[in-house]
Amino acid sequence: MVSVYVFNGTDWVNPNTGSQGAKSFVYKGGKWLDILIYKGLTTGLGDFTPVSVSGAQNWAWDATYLCAKISGYSSGNKDNENWLISPSIDLTSKSTAKLVFRTKTG
Repeated sequence: MVSVYVFNGTDWVNPNTGSQGAKSFVYKGGKWLDILIYKGLTTGLGDFTPVSVSGAQNWAWDATYLCAKISGYSSGNKDNENWLISPSIDLTSKSTAKLVFRTKTG
């Protein structure tokens, strides 16, 4: 079942019930995505938690490629253990889910 909300210039309102709802969206890849579903990185690390277990390199935001990045290279290869932990995502009301990672090496 889907509830439809229409933005009236101030609030998101269900035209059938008159009830208001709060919605947040992000524009990514040429489309608007519900931010409750899409928790990707858009302008910085945001709600993602960077964790450095070992090594001196840390997660950083790359404004050119719009991504989080880290490297184990700094004047030579370095041992690192680093995590980038996403915020929790409540999928209890969803019947399917898709998790996408984009990575680059080199």
